[in-house]
Amino acid sequence: MTDVRSQCSEPAPELLTRAVAHFNNREFFATHDVLETLWLLEKGPVRNLYKGIIMIAGGMHHNQRGKRTGCLSLLQKGADYVAPYLPSCMGLDLERLVADARAALAWVTERQGCAPVPDELIPVIHPV
Repeated sequence: MTDVRSQCSEPAPELLTRAVAHFNNREFFATHDVLETLWLLEKGPVRNLYKGIIMIAGGMHHNQRGKRTGCLSLLQKGADYVAPYLPSCMGLDLERLVADARAALAWVTERQGCAPVPDELIPVIHPV
């Protein structure tokens, strides 16, 4: 079995860099579109990292649209998919991303309905 982190020392592909820019601009639907292309092409162990980031972006997109169930589900699943790649991979601070996603998840969980996550709790993907 291949170590899930075996590709983590590689530089981020151009599509990942573009997806991160969309993510950090809170363009979560665009993040999904760009990263899905990379995810579909990837056959290596880093594929699940891309899937996790797609899910976190999807969770935040659901939050922007007031969809509580999708937000909660995708933030949780996304954080779980990214966790095996901690603390970092391809130059991205994934430990911080997972912590941010879980903080947003906790915030939404504690409330009725699906109020927008406050600016300071919206996940951001930082470089290491």
